[in-house]
Amino acid sequence: MALLISLLAGLPFLLGLLCGWYINNWWPLLAYGAMSAASFVAYGLDKHRARKSQLRIPEKVLLLLDLAGGWPGGLLAQRKFRHKTRKARFQVLFWCIVLLHLALWFGWVPAWLRLQ
Repeated sequence: MALLISLLAGLPFLLGLLCGWYINNWWPLLAYGAMSAASFVAYGLDKHRARKSQLRIPEKVLLLLDLAGGWPGGLLAQRKFRHKTRKARFQVLFWCIVLLHLALWFGWVPAWLRLQ
């Protein structure tokens, strides 16, 4: 399921690349890449701190990074580090964020709600 949603989420980017849309509008790729990297590092750091019984990164910070566009990195980090995959509440919120991003990219959200 996660792989399917990830592939669907990447579809708008792929279509944009194929159609040349990102030639003049490259900022979404840059933003998603930067936020994904930040999210991936934050999940990894939180997992490391959890193992060492150190001060943890709050879940709301991880989710805010995902909401800011870092969800692809968050998804990769969850799989790589096996982190936050069993917390049902966290997973529900994470997948709601993914679906929100998909809705924005595929135009399922009314135009007046879109960030422009």
